[in-house]
Amino acid sequence: MRGGFSLLELLLALGTLAVTLLLVVALGISVAGRNQQSLEAPVGLIAAQSVLSQFVYNVQASTDQGPFFSKPTTANYASDTVEIDRVTFHYQVDLEHLPTGGTSLGNTNRLMKITVKVFWQMGNGPQAGRHQSEMARLVHEDN
Repeated sequence: MRGGFSLLELLLALGTLAVTLLLVVALGISVAGRNQQSLEAPVGLIAAQSVLSQFVYNVQASTDQGPFFSKPTTANYASDTVEIDRVTFHYQVDLEHLPTGGTSLGNTNRLMKITVKVFWQMGNGPQAGRHQSEMARLVHEDN
């Protein structure tokens, strides 16, 4: 008998090694994609916060808020784009009237929920595609 491995044993060992290496590479790519996605999510929230803050500021800075608060509830009240950190974000502002209960805020005060949805496209890596963040705030009419 000669010492050593047969051709079949050698092929099985190489096949097992190749499959193991491919699994390790796939795991590395998956982890890198999740890491990239976790870095992109805060940028989307920053964009949503920026758009929402500017929108609320414009509403509150208006001297006559009555026409704004008397608008019917609308989806896609406003939409546009904003660029932050060399990424173009498309946003949509939705309005929703909320009941005030009539007594605690009086009959003239009105509540509105303003929701900003931000969409952006990332083009590199395994997580390429459309991403979305959403943020909302309650505002009321000042008397």
